[in-house]
Amino acid sequence: MRLLLCQVCGQPADHDADGVLWLLPDYYAEAQAAGELRPRRTTHLPLVRPDRHPAVPRAAPRAPGHRARQAPVCGVRGLVYSPVVRPPVLVGDYEVRYDNSTIRWTVADQLLRTLRDCIRLISTTWTRPAVGHDWHWRP
Repeated sequence: MRLLLCQVCGQPADHDADGVLWLLPDYYAEAQAAGELRPRRTTHLPLVRPDRHPAVPRAAPRAPGHRARQAPVCGVRGLVYSPVVRPPVLVGDYEVRYDNSTIRWTVADQLLRTLRDCIRLISTTWTRPAVGHDWHWRP
């Protein structure tokens, strides 16, 4: 995640003028269609273009692709413990931003990135939509 390597083959993720290619679950597209324009946080890894590696189309045949121009690391996902009780007690599995004091009581297992200025791609061809379709998320 830190190096933006493909989740399928481990090569550097596809990057062009529209940003880095990400494959995100359907609920991101549903929230976007409902008019939510806030940035998206994700633990998902980026991808290479399907034509650069034979396993990529089989790994995600119809999932919605997105391109993000900015994707800074903003936190972690992991097990959060309560500092109030001795010994510490597991509270749950959460996404924790770096600016949250709970980060000190988190055992991280994944990095968290915030995707900004995103474009939703056409899922069958993973290309940019035609002019007139605004699929941008702009915080």
